[in-house]
Amino acid sequence: MNTLPPLARVPLLVLGLLSLLTGVFAGLARLGVEVPALAAVHAGNHAALMICAFFGTVICLERAVALGGLWPYAGPAAAGAGGVLLLAGGPL
Repeated sequence: MNTLPPLARVPLLVLGLLSLLTGVFAGLARLGVEVPALAAVHAGNHAALMICAFFGTVICLERAVALGGLWPYAGPAAAGAGGVLLLAGGPL
């Protein structure tokens, strides 16, 4: 069965990591902690970044690895791309 090699999964992990870091800093901004400006701007998007973008990417990636094949990787790619679009200023 065709599957994605482990090194080819790294960009999907990077998308999840980007959402995680921004989401954590956005949560800290909601608590009133001084954070970088990018995170402060996305303080209102904290839940969407953490639940949809981060958990969606990581959990879907775990499921895609378990299923094997290439088509299951569309899920984590879509979740990661959604996080990037949200960070780029896209609407919720």
